[in-house]
Order: sequence, then C-alpha cells, then structure tokens
Amino acid sequence: MSHRYVEILWTPLLGPTQVILLRRLAEVAESEAGRVNPAELAVAIGALPRGDGRVGRRSPLDKAIARLARFRMAAWRPRCTLAVATRVPVLGERDLRRLPDSLRDLHNRFVDELKRPT
Repeated sequence: MSHRYVEILWTPLLGPTQVILLRRLAEVAESEAGRVNPAELAVAIGALPRGDGRVGRRSPLDKAIARLARFRMAAWRPRCTLAVATRVPVLGERDLRRLPDSLRDLHNRFVDELKRPT
C-alpha cells in the first residue's frame, strides 16, 4: 500500500480521502488488533462528521468506504466487519482511459519496472 503507484495513480480515481483510508485500513487489517474505532478513524483521516459528530450513514467516512467498495477495495461482511484490500491491482484499461497521458505514461513505466527481473 505504500508504493508510489497507489498515491500517484489510484488517487485521481479513488480520491485522496479514500487512499488515506485504504492505507490506514490495510495497516489495521495486517495488524494483530484488526479493529478500529470508526470515530477515531474519521478524525485520524480528516473525514470528520458534520453536525452532531456521529459517524454513521451519510457521514464522510461512510461515503469514503462506499467509494472504496465501488472500486472493490472494500466490502462489508457479516457482523459489521469490513474486509479491505491489502494490495491494489494495477489499473485496467477502463480506468487508465480516465487519466491524463502523463499518468498513463507513468503507469507504463511502473508496470515495466515490475516486469524487470531483480
């Protein structure tokens, strides 16, 4: 999750809040605790709820999670458990078409680096 590819190429598609959220949730998922307080998480990533300060439906955190789910980076499981991706795929053609040429070129360079033998 810490690779520059995530920040540079996924941020324009997911949004900055979602990338920060995904990274934080991936850290939690890979830790032994595996649990997070939604209110604390919202404050930590700057997705502060408006009004009464509750984190729930239609809160910025809820919207960020919903966007991750639309990109298949997160999914709700039984008992209010959120499964999150701990690795992200390279962008597909459809998503690449949404990016400017400069980022598509950068994507190709990253992919070429991954293909090179170490």
